[in-house]
Amino acid sequence: MVKMVQLRIFVMFVFQMIHFSSPINECIPLEDCIEAVKYVRKRRHDPNTLEILRNAHCGSAREAKIICDRIPPFKVGCVHFRECPEAYELIKTRKHDAEVKQLLRSATCGDSDRKDMVMCEIVANSSKVISKRELLPKQYDCGAQVLGNKISNGEIAELNDFPWLALLKYKIKNGTSKLNCHGTLISRKYVVTAAHCVDFTLARKVTIGVLDKVVLGEYDLDNTTDCILREYGGPCADPIQELSIESNHSHPKFGTVGGGLYDIALIRLKDPATFSVYVKPICLPLNRIDVALGETFWISGWGRTKPGGPISKIKLKGRVHHLTRDQCNTDTLQPDVTQICAGSNNGTDTCSGDSGGPLMFQKVFDDHEVRNILVGVVSFGVSCGAGRGIYTDVSSYMDWILETIQK
Repeated sequence: MVKMVQLRIFVMFVFQMIHFSSPINECIPLEDCIEAVKYVRKRRHDPNTLEILRNAHCGSAREAKIICDRIPPFKVGCVHFRECPEAYELIKTRKHDAEVKQLLRSATCGDSDRKDMVMCEIVANSSKVISKRELLPKQYDCGAQVLGNKISNGEIAELNDFPWLALLKYKIKNGTSKLNCHGTLISRKYVVTAAHCVDFTLARKVTIGVLDKVVLGEYDLDNTTDCILREYGGPCADPIQELSIESNHSHPKFGTVGGGLYDIALIRLKDPATFSVYVKPICLPLNRIDVALGETFWISGWGRTKPGGPISKIKLKGRVHHLTRDQCNTDTLQPDVTQICAGSNNGTDTCSGDSGGPLMFQKVFDDHEVRNILVGVVSFGVSCGAGRGIYTDVSSYMDWILETIQK
């Protein structure tokens, strides 16, 4: 019922934008026209849908009524590309784009020698992803680092390891600030973190503070300028970037159910990050990545190294492995299909303070370079060093991420 009300509101808005005289014969409520409902439900943001509805409108500007015979059949399945609005638009505007070519080839169907028939639903579902991908770094501009916890039993990271790692700074009631959660830079304007790092109850805001800044390019929390082996001519990092936050967006279903589900959020920066050797974006799993059980992941951060201990002053890193859900299934850990279980036998684990940080998988891309992909977000676990933790599976939320990010 709610969806039908939303549908009528959307259509009323369209009809009030432009009104003209129309024949009243066969003038029926929009929801009674099956083809019109298909357009609104499946392609409501397509400009062609707005034009189709305007041309079919009848009655007053305030009435959501149409002449159904004026609605062209909603094309699904194998159709000529001109009958698929999304395919036709891509061909008109981006026919030389390699990604568009690949999509159209994969959607080709039928027996036409000219290869001008496409599966319209495949193109429609992918065209939205392609347009939003333009807001993210290109494949060869993400996830690379120059190679040279909440991490329990972690090892000290190199100065330029994981340059997408972010620290979240919170403003406390007394006016001071403190670092708590982590995040991962995915573009100049966006950081991925855990929803529980940004979506606080009033009580938690009193104890933890209000999210205030994102810190990029950090290494040693005690040093203003981070250097390694300076006495031997070693490198110094660029100054950190401390960026204000324009907005944050928790997954809308976070907190509606238990089990740490939907524990993912996006932070939009007020000013864009400046990329360098020490500040870079990670790659996102734009195409779902199925990581085999036992495969190695990387974790990194400044979290506590033991229960109740202080946070690490130096960036740490560690290896964990992809575990089965049964290996993580306890009274307190019961991951579902949108979560990843990862851990180790030597106690390497994420710990308090690492929340929101990345679970990274290293993959060889087709340019033969190893790149890091953000496959998980630190969510929760048993305790520091327990060797098992639950991570939000980023692949499960790529549609939401692409819908949420804006220019």
